[in-house]
Parts: sequence; C-alpha cells; structure tokens
Amino acid sequence: MWEGDAADVRRRNWILPSIVLQTTRVGDIHRSVTLLTESGLVRAMAHGAAKATSRLRAATVPFSYVRAYLYRDPVRDSVKLIDVEALALHHHLSGDLLKYFTASLWAEVVIKSHAGGLQPDQLQRRLLVALDRLDGAGADEVAEVSAAFLWQALEHIGVAPEIDLCSACGRHLADSEGALLHLADASLWCRSCHGEAAGAAGLVQELDAGLRGLFTVLRQDGASPPAPPPAAAAGATTVATSVTADVAELRHQEWDRLRRLLQQLMQHALERPLNALACAAGIL
Repeated sequence: MWEGDAADVRRRNWILPSIVLQTTRVGDIHRSVTLLTESGLVRAMAHGAAKATSRLRAATVPFSYVRAYLYRDPVRDSVKLIDVEALALHHHLSGDLLKYFTASLWAEVVIKSHAGGLQPDQLQRRLLVALDRLDGAGADEVAEVSAAFLWQALEHIGVAPEIDLCSACGRHLADSEGALLHLADASLWCRSCHGEAAGAAGLVQELDAGLRGLFTVLRQDGASPPAPPPAAAAGATTVATSVTADVAELRHQEWDRLRRLLQQLMQHALERPLNALACAAGIL
C-alpha cells in the first residue's frame, strides 16, 4: 500500500480514514496502534499519544474512526502517526462490557484475517456500519448486530456456508428443513447424507429451520428489523404486552444462538482461537 502514483515513487506522507482496532503501550506515554484503512492494516507508532494533552489521544481510543496522518520512513520501513482527527469515537462501547467485548472480537477477526485479504475497503465500510449500530444498540440487540457483522466477515473472506444446498448430494433444502453444519469446512449436510457419512470428521452443529431462517435474513445483507407487535383488542393491553415481550425474548434467544454459532465458525475459518472469546467467557 506504500507505493506512490508512479512506479518509481514511494510516497512518505499519507492521509487515511482509519478505524482504530488495537492499541498497545510502548513505554509510559507512547502507543503502538493498529489501524484498518481502506488499503489494509497499518501498524504505526503514536509518540506521546498517552499524554492527557496529546493531540494524538483519539488514536488511543479503541474502535474510534479517525482521519490518520501517517509518515512512512523508507529507511527504517516504519510508520509514524503524526496527527489525527476524530471522526466518530463510539463513546458507548467502552462503558458496556458486552459491547466492548463484541467490538474487540470484531477487531480481532479483522486483524487475524489480515483485513480479509482483497478489498479491505469493503470490510472497513462494513465494520464502520457495524460499530455505529453497536454504539446505539440496546442490550437485546447486540447479538443481532454481532451476528450480522460476523456473517459479512465470513462472506468477505470467502468461507460463509451455503445454507440452501447439501454439500454431499447437492439437493436444495426446503425452508422448513433442518440440517447439520460441519464447522471445520463450513459445509452443510442434509440429514440423509450425514447419516450415510458416519466417518465424517469435524465438529457438527445442529441447524434447525429457525436458525436456517436467520441465516437467510443475514444473507439478505443485514438483520431484519424487529417484527411489529400484534394489534391489541380493546381491554387486552396487558395480554398483548406480555405476548410482545415473550416474542421479543424468543427472538433475542435465537439471535444469540446464531451469534455463538458464527463465533465458532469464525474460529474454525481462521484456524486459530479468538482471544476475545476466552477473555469474555460468560459474556459473549
């Protein structure tokens, strides 16, 4: 990404809209920052960024969206963050453990997938939209928002499962039909084929029709809005409210199941554990 406009020119100064994925302390007042830019991942040194009066302080806020002014030293082959302009700080993420660990998981996925390989600008846009949604989400919406981004990340790196076809026989599965998902290779098997393949290796996750339906929602580019509550008859307000609450709780539980499944699928896709899941045991 450090090439210039001409083949024989290597630019030294760059201005890149960036998402702060990770910050690491270097000494008492310096920070090493990992940024997701439209051109890929960049690791830069932010000298003095930990000082309360530093103009680089926005770069030390994880998950913030900034305009980064970068200088690349061609001799040392190192990058220095010389200035930063805050565009969106996502203030609500740091004060909520569920949101913080969710965003941390996303950042780890981006880093360990090397920004998804090709077209990192697309992944950057998707992550920014997801962070905006997460920042304003209620507690019962986090699972839905997280599932949506994890699915998009799986699609971006080319390992999202095909949830309509059996990988073994090629049969198109009915909407009301359950199936089994092999996490190791993200392949979907109908029950008949899986029964015949007794020696199939790898962990298997049951997919009932409900979970397959949520996969379809995600494939339509994002989670669907909550269904409106049924109209209440006169004098039945309390009953209608109770029914609506029960429906909302069931919906939340289904999205939570899918989120946990996608987290497992992502670990297998990356072929390494995700530290955020270990640190947030019992939360994610």
